[in-house]
Amino acid sequence: MWLSLVVLVGLYYLLRWYRERQVVSHLQDKYVFITGCDTGFGNLLARQLDMKGMRVLAACLTEEGAKQLRVRTSERLETVTLDVTNTESIAAATQWVKEHVGERGLWGLVNNAGIIIPTAANEWLTKQDFVRVLEVNLLGVIEVTLSLLPLVRKARGRVVNVASILGRLSLCGGGYCISKYGVEAFSDSLRRDLFYFGVKVAIIEPGFFRTNILPLERFSQTLKNQWNQASSEVKETYGEKFLASPPHCSMAALTDLSFMYRWFKNCNLVRNLSEKYVFITGCDSGFGNQLARQLVDRGMRVLAACLTEEGAQKLQQDTSYQLQTILLDVTKTESIKAAAQWVRDQVGEQGLWALVNNAGVGLPSGPNEWLTKEDFVKVINVNLVGLIDVTLHMLPMVKKARGRVVNMSSSGGRVAVIGGGYCVSKFGVEAFSDSIRRELHYFGVKVSIIEPGNYRTSILGKEGLETRMQKLWERLPPETRDSYGEEYFRIYTNKLKNMMQLAEPRIKDVTNSMEHAIVSRSPRVRYNPGLDAKLLYLPLAKFPTPVTDFILSRYFPRPADSV
Repeated sequence: MWLSLVVLVGLYYLLRWYRERQVVSHLQDKYVFITGCDTGFGNLLARQLDMKGMRVLAACLTEEGAKQLRVRTSERLETVTLDVTNTESIAAATQWVKEHVGERGLWGLVNNAGIIIPTAANEWLTKQDFVRVLEVNLLGVIEVTLSLLPLVRKARGRVVNVASILGRLSLCGGGYCISKYGVEAFSDSLRRDLFYFGVKVAIIEPGFFRTNILPLERFSQTLKNQWNQASSEVKETYGEKFLASPPHCSMAALTDLSFMYRWFKNCNLVRNLSEKYVFITGCDSGFGNQLARQLVDRGMRVLAACLTEEGAQKLQQDTSYQLQTILLDVTKTESIKAAAQWVRDQVGEQGLWALVNNAGVGLPSGPNEWLTKEDFVKVINVNLVGLIDVTLHMLPMVKKARGRVVNMSSSGGRVAVIGGGYCVSKFGVEAFSDSIRRELHYFGVKVSIIEPGNYRTSILGKEGLETRMQKLWERLPPETRDSYGEEYFRIYTNKLKNMMQLAEPRIKDVTNSMEHAIVSRSPRVRYNPGLDAKLLYLPLAKFPTPVTDFILSRYFPRPADSV
């Protein structure tokens, strides 16, 4: 048996080795568009492909970088200036590429442009520091891809997205790891969307290489600048020695020795719960609303944040005096600052025992090509950037109580099952939670991630799913609609409706997990409520990527223009 298994594995890698060495014919006729070609990976790749005779369209951020690249290459290579954070610049570059490639289309799109700074301990940073990196590394990749995708589909080419090994393991604070987790999610969902069109999507996950993305002297200076901007309270808790010591990462692996040991840990509850404060976002309905009620029943002091006055009033009427409400829009920093001050006034010197980041939206979602950058931004601003902003404002109070942070992610944060900003944002939540958990370990603060399966809540809004999908479909250009076909739209919409109808209505499994993360002395790092999470999504996340792609591709329909 073991010999047979070894032979099968050997044959698999032999076949893989053989296939990866098969080269596409007529390379000299194919166009490749590469972003971030001023220096580093993009610059070297552009020169390599030019030497192979390919037609390289190199996008540089600066005119100086473009000139230097042209000097070192042949006349075949052409350059254009591109700022991936600027929609007008992307539109102009797309038109320029369209004029060059004509009817043959674009064979390769390489999304390489990226930045890493500012990077530091999460608590030293601001929302703007995270957004700056996300706009280049994630939203820039998404917008460039959506703009050039019709040209890539015309050539039945490929998309190559540069992620990082830190897109799999979040080892540092700031927006870099979060953005690379998001690139992984976007690439996975895009690959499954484009499979039937004959378009291949590859992800590059390099380790640590020395490029201009992270000059050592600039990194040290940036770290000092972030330290100088941190509040005096933060500086005192970390201490000067923390800044002086070299960056390091520590990881601990916990293995349950037996079911009884885990049962004992789960039953080991925190004392004096009636004196502890919990702040929960997104309490108008769903998980947040139910959790607030459960914690009040436990006698805890609940500070519930709702988006609407109506939601706040209803929750207040249905609970006791131990619950207080406040209006909060997690996409607005002013609203978050006001809520943080209100919480500070409530908790006083004892601090905040638990912060539960539950607020979230699920739409717009659908095939990536049907969406716009704004559709992605709308979801990411709530689910990811809002969560980061709330956490950074509340963290000093949580540290004071040596409490915990509970972040609502999803099974979609482990495997990207649908296009749009939802899975991208939840992959980002996983990255942020992992990095902040490692940073706060020494302060006695615990961080838990909730990864529920498919549950029926109001996250999809009040408007019908069919109506929303119809609006997405109708705004598509005729060329895109023709390539997918009416039959694809009908079946895809019906599949989504079936998924929603099969969603588990009993949400208490999820809120019980959230409650355990708050009241247990030994909360788990990850909770996976729901049989579908345990038996479907987690295995899919662990399978080799081609296996996961094959399984998921069986569920959704073939487009009209499939190969």
